[in-house]
Amino acid sequence: MVDYGLKDRVALITGANNPQGIGATTAFAFAREGAKVVLVYKRIPRLIPEAVKALQKHAFEDLGMKKMWCGYFDGNTKSKRVQEKCGFKYIMTKENVPSQLVGELRTEHITCISKEEWNNA
Repeated sequence: MVDYGLKDRVALITGANNPQGIGATTAFAFAREGAKVVLVYKRIPRLIPEAVKALQKHAFEDLGMKKMWCGYFDGNTKSKRVQEKCGFKYIMTKENVPSQLVGELRTEHITCISKEEWNNA
């Protein structure tokens, strides 16, 4: 088994209201890897960007992380927009990423922000 370094990490996951959607799929996958999962599924304007910014602050200031990685599946414009608002920059696209819960292969776009980028934002 590959160690993705998620054990005891905190993951904020949106869109968890649909048990067959990406939010639930991601939540199950992260939980299996030992992450502490926080689920958000109610639409409240500006809540998600503010939650991501709080998570960034915790990651960079309290946990001493150097980078944060994020991703969204192709077509999920809301997740893309939140990541852009929070300073994440596009890194790469991965084709045929398995979504175990729904049994599909999807295209995933990976983004990242460094502590330096976050400090300068």
